[in-house]
Amino acid sequence: MTKKLILLDQDGVLADFEHGVRQLWQQTYQQPLPLAERKHFYLRDDMPAQFHQQLAQIYSSKGFFCLYSAYGRWNCRCQTITASRS
Repeated sequence: MTKKLILLDQDGVLADFEHGVRQLWQQTYQQPLPLAERKHFYLRDDMPAQFHQQLAQIYSSKGFFCLYSAYGRWNCRCQTITASRS
């Protein structure tokens, strides 16, 4: 049997991506996310270039997309489903 992780709708309807990044950034670096006013769709485009690598590490970290569902912050439903072969 094969396990798959399915993530859907990352634009704030089911999961608040920016809030998750802000929370994990604060926990990781002990300072607020260095982001002023949002002007672009991609968070990276609104951040100073010297923080791009750190930003990528945040949202690429293992479990990032399910982390905040445990705290009830994200409404995302991350689950492992098992496909049965018939």
